Amino acid sequence: MASALVGGLLKNGFAAEQIGVVEVDPAARDRLRAECGVHVTADLGEGVKSATLIVLAVKPQQLREVAQQLRPVLSGQLLVTIAAGIRTQDLSRWLGGYSRVVRVMPNTPALVRAGVSALYAMPEVSVEEFIEGSEFTYDAVTIDGKPVFESVTQYHPPPLQGRTLEWISPAQITLRDPYIPATQCGVALGRQVLEALHMGTGFAHMEWFKNRRGEAVFSEIACRSGGGKLMDALNFANDIDIYREWARAVCWHAFDAVPQRKYHVVSVFKRALGQGRITRIEGLDVVRRRCGSGLVVTDLLPVGHPRRNWKQTLLGDGYVTMRSVDYRDACEMRDVAVNALRLYAE
Repeated sequence: MASALVGGLLKNGFAAEQIGVVEVDPAARDRLRAECGVHVTADLGEGVKSATLIVLAVKPQQLREVAQQLRPVLSGQLLVTIAAGIRTQDLSRWLGGYSRVVRVMPNTPALVRAGVSALYAMPEVSVEEFIEGSEFTYDAVTIDGKPVFESVTQYHPPPLQGRTLEWISPAQITLRDPYIPATQCGVALGRQVLEALHMGTGFAHMEWFKNRRGEAVFSEIACRSGGGKLMDALNFANDIDIYREWARAVCWHAFDAVPQRKYHVVSVFKRALGQGRITRIEGLDVVRRRCGSGLVVTDLLPVGHPRRNWKQTLLGDGYVTMRSVDYRDACEMRDVAVNALRLYAE
C-alpha cells in the first residue's frame, strides 16, 4: 500500500523531493528509489525531522513498535495511520497521548487516482497550523495565468506582532531581486498557486511564511493588489508604473515595461505616542540626513490632526519610504526611521 500511495502522490502532481519514505528493508528501499525517485532512509529520526505530515503505512501488528520509536521524535506533525483494526485512541496512547492523529482506510486504486478513502480524525485534530517564521509577500502580474512580473517583500516584524503591539513601527522591505536563493521557495510555490487556481490575467497578491525548516507556507491568497503602499514600493524598486502595466495586461494582454530591479525599498509606518491630536514630530531631520536622496516619500500627519485608530489602518499616523541599491544600507535606513522618528499626540 505504501508504494501505491507514493505512486498516487507522484501522479497527482507532488514532486519526488517532497516525499520521504522510511523503509527498513534494503531491497524495498532500492526499489522505491529506482521506481519513484523519492528520498528513502532506514533512519526514522532522519525521515521525519523535516516532515509536516507523517503517514504510517505499516502492518497493524507492527504499529505499536513503530509508535514507540516515533514518540520521541514527533514535533507537532499531523499523523495519518492506514493500519486496519487499530483505533486512534490506542495509537494515541502508544504515542504518549499524542492527539494529532487521523485514521484513513485507502484502497489500492489510489495508485491510479481512483481510490475511495474513509477517514476519522481525533477531536483534538485541527488542520490549521500556527506558523512561526519570516513573513513575505509574493506579488505578480499575470497574463493567461503566466507571471510576467514578480516581486517579493519582507515584513519587519511579521504582521501579527505589528497588529498586536501599538508601540511597534511596522516596516517592510521590497527586495530589488525576488529570485535570490532565500526567497526561491516562495516564488516557486506562488507560481504553483497561480496554476492550481487557474489564475487568468490580472494581479495576484499572496503572503507566505518561511518556517524553521526552510519551507514556504502560504497564509493569504488574493486576486488583487497589495495594501500598505506596496504598489508604490514596486514602482520605486523597478522604476516602472505598475498600475499602467497592470491595466495594459488586462486590456491588451501585454506588459511593456522593463523592471529595472535597481533598489530595495523600505516603508516604515509610524504610530503617535499618546492620544488625541498630533502635537509634535521629532527625528525627521535625523532621517533626512541619514537617507539623503534615498528618502523618496514623507507622509506624516500634520501637527493638529487627530490621531488615527491604529487598529483600523495599516498606515498608522503616517509613513516614510526610502530606497537603496544596497540591502544593508536599506536596513540601516529602516532602523533609523523606526528608532529616531517620533510623533506625539495629546
